[in-house]
Amino acid sequence: MGVFRAELSLLHHREVIIHSLQIGCVVSVAQLGSLRQRPDLAFLLDDFERANRFAVRTLAIARDGLVIIRSRSVHTDMGDRLSALCSGFSSMAMGMAREFEAPEIVDVAIRLEVGFVVIVGPFDNAVLMTLAHPDANLGEVNNALVKLGQTIVDHISPTARTAL
Repeated sequence: MGVFRAELSLLHHREVIIHSLQIGCVVSVAQLGSLRQRPDLAFLLDDFERANRFAVRTLAIARDGLVIIRSRSVHTDMGDRLSALCSGFSSMAMGMAREFEAPEIVDVAIRLEVGFVVIVGPFDNAVLMTLAHPDANLGEVNNALVKLGQTIVDHISPTARTAL
């Protein structure tokens, strides 16, 4: 099993840690284009935030950068901006994995003064992102986010999106 880890120091107290672990996923452009946001499923992410006291903003994001589901703690404009940024980070991690012939699992943590942005996936055609409190145990947050993705993957699949 190949593991790639790159650490880049950014301005002052920001760090980007990217590592690709394991899983492959192929999604067609047609599947991605059929996605629509699911505000009726926001309760799934709201429940995740309530159950994980260190998670404060959570999104399900299509691999092309569209918001699929956002928790109620993320307003629409913020969700659109965060989803584009997270899509870029996850795409970069998957691209690096391909270059090193490693499986395409995304497991990205970005440390900021306000906390950690944690991105995991892919779950079919999507990744999950949450902002975790600076005192959070990243392993716990990451594991909880992976479990959430495994639980809701059917709700964020291309088939579920086209049924809307």
